[in-house]
Amino acid sequence: MKKHYRIPVALATLLVLGIILVNTAAAAPLKTVSEASNNESAKAVQKNVLGVQPYNSIITFKLFEETAQHIENRMTLPTDVPNEVEQLRKRLPSTFKEAESRIKYPSNRFLLWTFDLRHVMWGQYQSNIFIGWDNLGRNAWGIYGNGYFVGRYGEKTFFWGKYHEGLWKARGLFNEDSWGRYLIAPGVEAVGLNSSDLKELMTPIKLPRDDEALASNSVPFFGTNEEIEALRDRIPKTLEKADESIQPLRNRYLMWTHDLKHVMWGWYGSGYFVGTDNQWKRAWGIYGNNIFAGIYDGKFFIGKYGRGKWCAKYLFEESWSQGRFIVSPSPTESTENDT
Repeated sequence: MKKHYRIPVALATLLVLGIILVNTAAAAPLKTVSEASNNESAKAVQKNVLGVQPYNSIITFKLFEETAQHIENRMTLPTDVPNEVEQLRKRLPSTFKEAESRIKYPSNRFLLWTFDLRHVMWGQYQSNIFIGWDNLGRNAWGIYGNGYFVGRYGEKTFFWGKYHEGLWKARGLFNEDSWGRYLIAPGVEAVGLNSSDLKELMTPIKLPRDDEALASNSVPFFGTNEEIEALRDRIPKTLEKADESIQPLRNRYLMWTHDLKHVMWGWYGSGYFVGTDNQWKRAWGIYGNNIFAGIYDGKFFIGKYGRGKWCAKYLFEESWSQGRFIVSPSPTESTENDT
């Protein structure tokens, strides 16, 4: 190499090394901050479930983790009442009893909830008519078709809305503008539904193959009889004691059996939960390490949960039951603010 090229090449080499060193120095603090943040988050997570089970074990299916904004965007309602709604309104039964008389049992079940789990409604549908009850003890009835539904809530309030692929949005339902998700359990052949109605209704009830073991009644439960008795002893003696143990932050949950026959909603946190089911019976208990146990209508039950699914012995006064659950707020959104 000629001598007059050596100095520029050396300077260029030093410049490249300098850039690498600066970038490395700049990246190092970011990595340290990220690791520190992750460590703090991990500590916050581990404090939640009696110090033995990471809170993320409560994680539910992505299928149900739609944000309010996502649902609202997909289910935009027109400003003016659509003609389809007006046509349905003309066919709306006058009373709850009239609507109920047009449903022949056995019928199909539905379950719907608002995105924040503040409102839950369950009921039956058939021949384009539905009747339901909500977690405030109020009833509703209505008619649906072509992606729209109309009805009465609490005897007086008129509501209308849209439904599509498990999502719904309405005006007047629950005496407010609301939106959320729904499920149906067509265990019996649907009567009076046309092909477009069936296509727009969603029934994600089946359990994935990789979770068949959880749903099997041959699944072994927690330990020996002595260990189960020790677990029973940890359950608060009363619902009030369990409720007090959830303070100060409270998270909502909703769970149901695979056939939508049983539905339960309530509060959980700090390893304790309380709930009410669609028969207005009360339950409370403890959870952690993918085991939950408690008292339902005065009787002991025990179960397993994981990734949005659960199975239990003696819950709902059944020798065996299974289903799904969701929680709000989602533990994947913010674990540090939940207990």
